[in-house]
Amino acid sequence: MPKSCSVPKCRTKPDDRKSFYKFPLHDPERLHLWLRNMGKNAWTPTRHHYICHKHFTPSNFTVCRGVRYLKKTAVPTLFKKTKLLGETLSPQPITSTVPIVSKYIQGSKVSKSPEEEEEEEEEEEDDISVESFNFEQQQVEHCYHKNSVSKEQLEATVVELQKKVKIMQQHHHRHLEKLEGLEKAVGQLRQSKLLYEERLQCLERAYLQANATITDPEQIVTVIYEDSEHFYTNVPRERF
Repeated sequence: MPKSCSVPKCRTKPDDRKSFYKFPLHDPERLHLWLRNMGKNAWTPTRHHYICHKHFTPSNFTVCRGVRYLKKTAVPTLFKKTKLLGETLSPQPITSTVPIVSKYIQGSKVSKSPEEEEEEEEEEEDDISVESFNFEQQQVEHCYHKNSVSKEQLEATVVELQKKVKIMQQHHHRHLEKLEGLEKAVGQLRQSKLLYEERLQCLERAYLQANATITDPEQIVTVIYEDSEHFYTNVPRERF
């Protein structure tokens, strides 16, 4: 059956994806506080009546593994035209009424049929599923925000890497130009070396030819002085 809030003038509907909690029928004292704060002391709830989460303070809940649960000591205190529990309770001790005790408690335990227990478990699972849906929705929004931030950071990183790649390409181009210049210089040096070796070989051949032609140094005629009419020579003397 569809759930609805039993608090007067509360318009919370199951379609709002809100949480609904059953009355503590097994705890007469806490049930009396619930009814008193609601202003319905003469009303007797059943296991098919609920109160939505709007009437509980955040301190009445506990979160375990992303699922919000209502504490076993929780008491609703948020109602229209009423004050919080600490202001509305009288200093007199609270005593349980006879109808509640006689109807819901026999000794210290409450006897439930298997059908009732199964139905209550299904209702609790419904409450948990609603809370899980809300938590998962928050997680999806949080993950979307994180992904957006990561995308911006990634784009900034890509831009920075592109700048570094451009700088490295410029350095590489300069190194290639220097390498080409060095290769040209080496080629010129090799060519100069070949020319020098050729000249050296030519000089050696000329020296050898000259040495082979002149066998006796004394036969060399040296021109000492020469003018327009006469010239003087140094002729070596014949050996006796």
